[in-house]
Amino acid sequence: GLRVRIGASGAKTFILRKRVGERIHNITVGRYGPRFGLADARKKARSLISDLEAGKAAPAPARVSSTKAGTIRSMMPAYLRSKEKLRSAHDLKSVVNKYILPGLGDRFADSITRGEISTFIAEIAETRPTRARNVLAQLSAFYSWALPQLDNLAANPCRDAGRPPKPVARDRVLTDPEIAGLWRVADGEALPWGPALKLLMLTGTRRSEVFEADRSEIDIKAKEWTIPAERAKNGLPHIVPLSAEALAVIKAIPASDDSPKLFPAMGNPENGASGHSRALARFRKSLNETLKRELAERWTLHDCTATSQLKGQRHRR
Repeated sequence: GLRVRIGASGAKTFILRKRVGERIHNITVGRYGPRFGLADARKKARSLISDLEAGKAAPAPARVSSTKAGTIRSMMPAYLRSKEKLRSAHDLKSVVNKYILPGLGDRFADSITRGEISTFIAEIAETRPTRARNVLAQLSAFYSWALPQLDNLAANPCRDAGRPPKPVARDRVLTDPEIAGLWRVADGEALPWGPALKLLMLTGTRRSEVFEADRSEIDIKAKEWTIPAERAKNGLPHIVPLSAEALAVIKAIPASDDSPKLFPAMGNPENGASGHSRALARFRKSLNETLKRELAERWTLHDCTATSQLKGQRHRR
């Protein structure tokens, strides 16, 4: 009884047709997409059939959208334009393109229920709980903007939807032997990774602050690096004192006539270097080889920052 319906837009929806006694039930199983394929539809259909045969009521049919409302995909460009001046606009676009549009983009905005959003967020949280919380926040912001246009929607469906718990704060700090080993790893890395890794350890700044740094932010004579408000975590300009070691690293980085960036991206010199995940995997492997043992606890580039900040506090004491 499992079927697939293809709409005029090309969207594919799994439908279950099941006779129980004298009555035929037509039940929407789910929309086909990256997070819900044929195997998922079969599993859910078997569960629905078991419920029907056990005498349980069929689930209520999906609500029909009003004719005024569009799909999330059709409404999203106008929403993004309204947010393009925000400091977080780049992260918003990333969340929209990687999660919201693939998962919910072809649904009518006023037909999605709180339960469906809870399920959508829970699936993301299985592998990326912190990102799932961010996706829910961005989706909720979209609905707050869209509500005046959605006659059939009484309230933001993200409100009271299931929310992944806050992640436990990390307290990982690299030990002195690990720091020494990581410095040797940085010595063996080419631009931009080796110098960037050293600056993370020497300055206590965030990964994005290092890789997105402009040369104009650095005053060699004053021995200061001014991180502008739009790139600082708290939205305020941040002055970072530069040690002799940090200055030596910066002076050794060749300047590019085509880019204002300290670490320009290959092929896109207006942006900072990317590919951090692959680089981190390489750093971890190299550090294990340098220390001749595998570290029991995983570490991230953020831990380099935390280590630098903690040791700076100890030094000031």
